[in-house]
Amino acid sequence: MVPILSLGRGGYIGAAQVVGNLENVQRVKAVVQVEGRFGSGRDQFLVPVTTDEASRSPDRPKGFGVSAVIEFKM
Repeated sequence: MVPILSLGRGGYIGAAQVVGNLENVQRVKAVVQVEGRFGSGRDQFLVPVTTDEASRSPDRPKGFGVSAVIEFKM
């Protein structure tokens, strides 16, 4: 489980489970959640990244996916 860093409307706290190749999964430090309104719907994107520091540019390694999300609205 890694923390979710939320970008967009609202504040959330949560965690995500990342699955895939063990070498790649060990590099994932957080999941960036980007949400907003695009057209008539609400979209949410979850992007695993290799850093949990907001000041660093995130790197998105290949070979994994998000399999579970636990999230609470603040």
